[in-house]
Amino acid sequence: MTEADFDFAARAAKFYAFEQQHDLFAVEVAGFSAWRVMRNFLFTAYQGYSPRVGNVPTGQRLVLALRALVALFLVLLVGRRRQVLFKGAASALRFRIDGKWADPGIDPLIETGISTLKLVELNSAGFAPRAVGALHRGAMESSIFSLLGRILGRLRPADDKGFCTRTAKLLSDELGLRVSPAALNMRVSTVMWQARLYALLIRRIRPDAVIASDTGDYALRRACQLQAVPFIEIQHGIFDHLHPDAVPDTAAGTPASLLIPDLLAVKGSYWAGRLQGFRQGEVAVPVGSHAIDHWRSFRSSMDGAAGARHIVVTSQGLAIAEMIAWLQQAVAEAPATLGWRMTVKLHPMYDRRQDFDVLATMGERVRILTGQEDPGIYELLATADLHLSITSACHFDAAAMGVRSAMMPLQNHESLMYAVDDGVIRLVERPGDLWQLLTDGSAKPDEEEFCISSYVERMAAVLQQKSGLNHV
Repeated sequence: MTEADFDFAARAAKFYAFEQQHDLFAVEVAGFSAWRVMRNFLFTAYQGYSPRVGNVPTGQRLVLALRALVALFLVLLVGRRRQVLFKGAASALRFRIDGKWADPGIDPLIETGISTLKLVELNSAGFAPRAVGALHRGAMESSIFSLLGRILGRLRPADDKGFCTRTAKLLSDELGLRVSPAALNMRVSTVMWQARLYALLIRRIRPDAVIASDTGDYALRRACQLQAVPFIEIQHGIFDHLHPDAVPDTAAGTPASLLIPDLLAVKGSYWAGRLQGFRQGEVAVPVGSHAIDHWRSFRSSMDGAAGARHIVVTSQGLAIAEMIAWLQQAVAEAPATLGWRMTVKLHPMYDRRQDFDVLATMGERVRILTGQEDPGIYELLATADLHLSITSACHFDAAAMGVRSAMMPLQNHESLMYAVDDGVIRLVERPGDLWQLLTDGSAKPDEEEFCISSYVERMAAVLQQKSGLNHV
């Protein structure tokens, strides 16, 4: 790629103009927009993101799938009603409460007495202890639905080959993105069959609502439509106007065909504002985050604690060599009289420890942590004086905790220049400027704008509004 190709916002604009020119959202297959369910995958490939490196090994996945298949059979056989069906992941977002790993999206609601069936995906092998030692364990590994969907999709694919062939040619000719029609058809076919399987589960347990802790659960959303059950999606990471799951108002189709959630539970008003002009903006409601609530309280309890100033750096599988060189230069220019320490927290899915080992040679002040190691990212941010990254969701989580955040001007940083303009993030042009920012005592952001308080009460109100569930 050329340097210009690294401009995330420019490439995003080109991609979105392409889909609008060819009216790609308009084609429905099995009751939903075919383009909608392949769009995220294609956008990510077009932007050239690194492949995942934290995948669960095949053998372990097969064991999990076999256990999940048995669990699914038993749930369908018994058919016990639950008030909420929740789909989440054993991931870096979990944190310890009394020695157990809490899922911040649903566990505080379960603690109030809501009956829940949890579908949990182990999205990295390193997070297995978080699944085993969960505060409330999942009933089954959710990837069984993906596996069965792929198998059935191969046996009985969706009838969209004409659209997939045409779309693959357009992608190649106009964007230089090469993908086979069969791969596109498989995306659609898998969602079609997953939706039917999820619908079977929903019909058996008869929940008042379904909650998903991330965007992209197209099949689960479709299943909720088929069973007339409210679908609530919780914001995960940065969900803004550039996100490939943010559907523009100009897209042809109904909310149902475009798989828009009944409600998008965003962290704060900032995110609802970023989605104006998009279908999800019409259903976005600020509810906060239980994890932020917890770690804000922790941070408040340690206010005024003395010690070296703590810089927390988060990586994202982007510009690794350039990021390392930037940090090395910053450390080389650190004032000799300044007390500081730096923790580099790696992304759990896109970064390998060995790629960052060179940073460990910069001295005892610099610590490298993988995404699976303790302390977790929320705890690190709660102890930070400054957060540093390129285009991380942690910029905003830091702001929600009252921690100042800075951006390295490296690959794809353009995608968050709007946040620099808004004053959320400070752009650090040169590595040596980091130290002045660390010590200048500039104003902190408005925490509530990025994440409103009282997640449990607000989510309970959302559940009552959308489903009549009135338990909390």
